Amino acid sequence: IFFSSVAPLMCIAHAAGIYASLGGAAANAVGVLSTMSICNWAARIICGAMCDQPNGARLGLRIAAITTTAALGAILGLGSAMGPVGVAAALCVIGYGYGSLMTCMPGITTKLVGASRFGACYGKIFGLGWGIAGVSSAYIAGMVYDATGTYLASVAIAIVLSTCYTALSFHLPDEPER
Repeated sequence: IFFSSVAPLMCIAHAAGIYASLGGAAANAVGVLSTMSICNWAARIICGAMCDQPNGARLGLRIAAITTTAALGAILGLGSAMGPVGVAAALCVIGYGYGSLMTCMPGITTKLVGASRFGACYGKIFGLGWGIAGVSSAYIAGMVYDATGTYLASVAIAIVLSTCYTALSFHLPDEPER
């Protein structure tokens, strides 16, 4: 869970700075963050429906992993050449991926460990994975920015972690038969 949540949490926390540093107007950064939030919400609705289908949660998680990694790659590879609209779109894809993750992971956990063990198992997953990522991702991204003067180094670190997340998402076991 740590790998899956670091990149989007870092981008959400630093969205305004990333957007502005890659050519976006600082005054428009609030709109970008709001649009990321709408994408996050939409993902939760869409993936909620997917989670009710056999292996739908796993598919939603994989799609989120791939698209988040691709959006980070676009930010790193193209940077300001994407223009403000392209940077905003990539950040919105990352916001969508985080909403998908937050919806699919509880569904996957329930299907793999059963409803009776969900609370104990998910508490550990959420508390450790998201807790550590939530506390560390924004802080680390800020430290890297302060040291390098650019968000691209933080994005590169996020790509490595997101690539691990993508690979791990393809190693999830099949859901048990109902």
